[in-house]
Amino acid sequence: MLSSRSPAYEVADYSTVRDSPEVRFEAWTDHVRENHGGLTLTADARPGFTGRTRVQRAADCQIVAFESDAITYRREAAAARRDGDDTIRVLLPNRGVLAVESGDAQAIIRPGQAIAVSMAASFAVAHRAGTQARVLSFPIAQWPRLPDPRAPHMIDLTGGPGAVVVGLVDDLLVHRRKLDAPPFLDSFELAVRLLARLATGGSRPGLFDLATELIGEYSDDPDLTPADLAGRLGWSLRALQSAARAHGTTPTAMIRSARIGAARTRLRDARWADRGVADIAHASGFGSLGAFYGAFATTGERPGDLR
Repeated sequence: MLSSRSPAYEVADYSTVRDSPEVRFEAWTDHVRENHGGLTLTADARPGFTGRTRVQRAADCQIVAFESDAITYRREAAAARRDGDDTIRVLLPNRGVLAVESGDAQAIIRPGQAIAVSMAASFAVAHRAGTQARVLSFPIAQWPRLPDPRAPHMIDLTGGPGAVVVGLVDDLLVHRRKLDAPPFLDSFELAVRLLARLATGGSRPGLFDLATELIGEYSDDPDLTPADLAGRLGWSLRALQSAARAHGTTPTAMIRSARIGAARTRLRDARWADRGVADIAHASGFGSLGAFYGAFATTGERPGDLR
């Protein structure tokens, strides 16, 4: 998925309060177009317009969290043709509502919902003052082949997979200044895969499958526990334990297995050859060398033999 040379990872915060009141709307327009291309912006409160964003991106994947005064964004057909941009935008409000219009279709998107729009099509998005939302941008190649790929697609985020998507996006925003490109892209692409499943209305991954995917993303975090995992999944710990038991395992064993796998890979990786076993143990999510060796004892392997 990722090349050996990681792409640049960028994080930026912006607020119109840094601009003089008379030019804030124009500055906001320029800022939005830098992130989303050719859009036409209209607002009643142009002088003194307030808006702020948090942006993080790597390669061709981007998250923009924003809040602003009431405004309407329009993607005109001429701009869609001129830009040659066929990327996807998924809008996830977390406060207030977004009114979305495309052709004859209209939709109101509330927290717990999302909508996917194509930058190759015309559309309009409007909201009132104080609305907060996140926008995920990514190549259309990561999106499923829907019957009408340019039409907006509503996505329900109230179920287990939706809760995971929201949790992934929120975590990326909270920890944006502590990340680099690989973990950002791994978590971002997992969120997009789950959104794609929900958009197609196909089979939703079960709780066990979701837990397995999420453990793969967070097993290096030494603070990941079964209770924390259940919280990220939006389920109770008892439900998670029941799902794991149905597959002949436990959440603790699933986390331990993922950490052993990560450590095994690093022990065999030439790029980690000059790192000590203790470094590899901690990088793989083990809180101590004792826990590391204890985990490997269950496999019959010795870490030193893998180097």
